[in-house]
Amino acid sequence: MMSADGWTIPRVMARRRADPRLQALVSDDHSITWAELDDATRELAGRMVRAGLGKGDRVGLLAPNGIDWATVALAVMRVGAVLVPLSTLLRPPELLVQLRVASVSHLIAARGYRGRSYLDDLDSLAPALTRRIASGERDPAVPALRRVWAWGELPEEPFLQLLSDSLDTAVAQRVLRTAIEWGRYGEVYEYDFHTGRIHLPAGEDETDSGPG
Repeated sequence: MMSADGWTIPRVMARRRADPRLQALVSDDHSITWAELDDATRELAGRMVRAGLGKGDRVGLLAPNGIDWATVALAVMRVGAVLVPLSTLLRPPELLVQLRVASVSHLIAARGYRGRSYLDDLDSLAPALTRRIASGERDPAVPALRRVWAWGELPEEPFLQLLSDSLDTAVAQRVLRTAIEWGRYGEVYEYDFHTGRIHLPAGEDETDSGPG
């Protein structure tokens, strides 16, 4: 019996995926099994980490409800980030206020929904906001906001390259894969060059079987 502390999202998915027929999410026209959800959220979480997202970051999610929304939300939580759901009904001034009050550092937004373009909405209130954020600037209207991504367009950037600067490519890939499997991206890992093992926080080590 797993303790309450052991019920992390990656571990729950790893156990549920054992039955390939078990449905995780069902919508009007689509469904997804636990195995498919596990694979999709793991891959997406890896892309988020490579793009610089980490434990404790506040991630605003502005998109219509559905399986895709749930997949992104679970990927955010696998990273250890804080999910900030944002209503698609928010008017532009309300959206800006919520981003500021919730100290959202990363925003993932649908390009458009029901005739609205959310990124254009932001730019209408703070001229060229999305472009300036993309270039590394901050805006006093939303001082915590560091990154804005359009839905489905997460870049793959620094994390793996940072690993590759210190480790050979195969080992760097294994460290990243272990981080994804354990859902512990934001914490410090130690790589033992003598034994080739990855040491996780709290005395937990990588094992051949992955998370328990």
